[in-house]
Amino acid sequence: MPRGFLRTLLAIPDRDVTFETRGFQAAPKGQRARLENIGRTFVTGYHNALDYRDAKLEERLAQVDLDDRGFAFEGAAMALAILDAINPFRKRLDSWMAGPARPHEYMTLVGAGWAIARIPWHRVRAERRARAMHPFLWPLAIDGFGFHQGYFHASNLAEVSKPKGLDSDLGRSAYDQGLGRSFWFSCGADPWKIAETMDAYDQRRRRDLWSGAGLACAYAGGVSADEVRVFTRLAGAFAPAAGQGACFAAKARLRAGNPAAHTDMACRILCGISASEAAQLSDQTYAVTADLNGDYRDWCRFLQSRLEAVGTPAKVRNR
Repeated sequence: MPRGFLRTLLAIPDRDVTFETRGFQAAPKGQRARLENIGRTFVTGYHNALDYRDAKLEERLAQVDLDDRGFAFEGAAMALAILDAINPFRKRLDSWMAGPARPHEYMTLVGAGWAIARIPWHRVRAERRARAMHPFLWPLAIDGFGFHQGYFHASNLAEVSKPKGLDSDLGRSAYDQGLGRSFWFSCGADPWKIAETMDAYDQRRRRDLWSGAGLACAYAGGVSADEVRVFTRLAGAFAPAAGQGACFAAKARLRAGNPAAHTDMACRILCGISASEAAQLSDQTYAVTADLNGDYRDWCRFLQSRLEAVGTPAKVRNR
C-alpha cells in the first residue's frame, strides 16, 4: 500500500487534540497550552512514524524537546502498531522497542495501547493482544487503551468505563489507571474537577483511577505547586496510589533520560521525596515484586504500601 495513501488514511488532525474539539473542561491559558502541546507532540511522533523509517524516525524524534520527547515516542508507537496490524509480517513495533525506543519502553507500550483502541479486531481481545507485547509490563498497553478511551470519549465516560476484551482483574485495573490518567487532560488539570469525576466511580475502582491521575500530574505537569498540594489533599485515602503513579512517572523519565522540574516538584509533594528517590523506590519495589513472583498490580500495591508506611501528605478535602 503506498505510503502517501496510508498517511492520508491514518492521519490525525491537530484539531483532534484541542480542548475545543474534545470538549474538555475549560482551563487557564497556560495549563491549556501545556496540555494541548502534549497532544500535538504525540501527533507529531505519530505522523513521523507514518512518514519515516528506522534511523530517520529516530533522528526526527530526537529533534523534539527533551521534556516532551516521551510523548513523541508514545505517538510513534501507536503508528507502528497500526502499521503492523495492516501488515503483520513487518513487526516494526518489535524492532523499534528492541532498538531506539528501549529507553522509552514504558511510553512505547502505552502508545501501543492506543492502537489497540483504534483497531477493532485488537480491541475485542485487548488483554490477549497486550500480553503478547511484554511478559511483565503488558498492563501499560492496557493503560494506553484506557487513556485513549477516556481522552477521545470524555463526553461518554459512562460507556467507555465498561471496557470489553479484558479478562482479568489486572487488565481491568490497568485500564482504570489509563482512564484516570485521561482525567488530567479532560478535566483541564483542575484538581477539584478531577476529584468530582473520581467520585462518580465505584469506591473499588478509585485507587487505580487516582494512580493514573497521579502519574499524569507528575509526568505531564502544567500546574503550580499549590495546585499539586490541592490535588494531593483531594486524593485523601488514595494519596498513596497517586504517589505511586508519580513514582512511575519519575522512573519513566529517569530511564528515558528526560527528567523534568515539574516531575520532581510533584514527587516532593505527592510522595515526600525527590524524583530520583521516587524512581529508586520504584526499582526497589519492583525487585520485591520479582522476588515474590508478583505481577504489575502487585508492584503497584507494594509501592503504595511503602508510601503509606512513610506517610504521604494527603488528608481531608478542604476548599
